Amino acid sequence: MRRSLILSVLLAVTFVASPASAGPWVPDPGHGFLQLGTTWFRSADPARGAATTGFDYRKTTLSAYGEVGLPGGLALTLEVPWAAARNDARDGGEQYRNRSLGDIRLALDARITRRLPLTFGVEVKVPGYRDPSELSDADGVSAEEFPLIPSAYFPALGDNAIDVMPRVQLGHSFHPIPVWAQVAVGYRVRTCQRHDFGLGGCRDLRDGLSVSGSVGAFYFRRILFAEFYASAEIPLQAESSRTIPTQRFIYTQGKLSAAIPSAQSWTVTLGVGGIPSARNAQRGLDLTGAVSVRF
Repeated sequence: MRRSLILSVLLAVTFVASPASAGPWVPDPGHGFLQLGTTWFRSADPARGAATTGFDYRKTTLSAYGEVGLPGGLALTLEVPWAAARNDARDGGEQYRNRSLGDIRLALDARITRRLPLTFGVEVKVPGYRDPSELSDADGVSAEEFPLIPSAYFPALGDNAIDVMPRVQLGHSFHPIPVWAQVAVGYRVRTCQRHDFGLGGCRDLRDGLSVSGSVGAFYFRRILFAEFYASAEIPLQAESSRTIPTQRFIYTQGKLSAAIPSAQSWTVTLGVGGIPSARNAQRGLDLTGAVSVRF
């Protein structure tokens, strides 16, 4: 019973929490899971300090995710997303598109103790795209009616920086109550620290703390599960220019999902969620779907 709950926690955390990590629950050596999923996100909220105003934003992401347990209490995770994003001008019919690989994430986490779900690891994020100013129609970027368009009009697929983040993760299952919680604290080292007001370039990104936490619960024999997730990126370095404010990325997310398991470890998951509160990130609605298999 307890093992079943732990597997369900792993599944739920994979679908609704941070990418490239199933949290501090480390699979046994040779065991893990694979997932193919899609997310559709829409926002009419101009993220303060982090996005161009006057656009409605849409993004569809297809992602492949895998996690496997290794000897020595290690867990290796990898996420490779492909994204298609679009900015729709509110004052006309113009549409600005960008599609490419997204931020590829690779992480290695080590179990610190068997007495509780506690891990230490390192996550590496590598952008699979280029700055929109370097793109052309052949790269999947297009616009209607206007041949010469500022690059800031095109939707960004990420912050265009390679990050390395050592982190500590702690989790807890409130068994027999079907509730779990987890928290992660890391230090994100940025490779790009130049000032660029374009949406696709590195936008004054500074090294700093990355803090996230989530609380979730299962319902109806673990077919339905809900989670509340919060994340913050807090720069610690001093600014090189007083005219450019420090950007703290903070957002909260809620999600309700339904998992339909099969007798052969296959699971189909559908979910609906949203970001009701954000600073320097966009609020909006997201729909998700995924197929996963445990091994």
